[in-house]
Amino acid sequence: MAEMTDQWSIEDADRAIATVCIIMKHVGTLPQELVDAYDEAIESADSRVNRYFYERLVADCPDSIDYFAECSKKEEPKVEPKAAERISRKLHQIPIDEIPTDD
Repeated sequence: MAEMTDQWSIEDADRAIATVCIIMKHVGTLPQELVDAYDEAIESADSRVNRYFYERLVADCPDSIDYFAECSKKEEPKVEPKAAERISRKLHQIPIDEIPTDD
């Protein structure tokens, strides 16, 4: 009888990539909770599945790869991103002042 494992499979990686692509397309950023969950799955996955995940992620949604590259380097000190990268990764609402009316 084969032992069941709780490891990430190619199919799981496909679903994760589809999810990441949809979220990045509609929101432009990934929730940290999702990144943490996928990072945990990646840590326990077979290297073949990890390679597949990263190759597909780069091909299908290259804007998201930074989220996973940062998670995989938790022990390394963070380097301050360049100004252009900081601007592109942050989404800010631009406040619009009320237009004064002449009463």
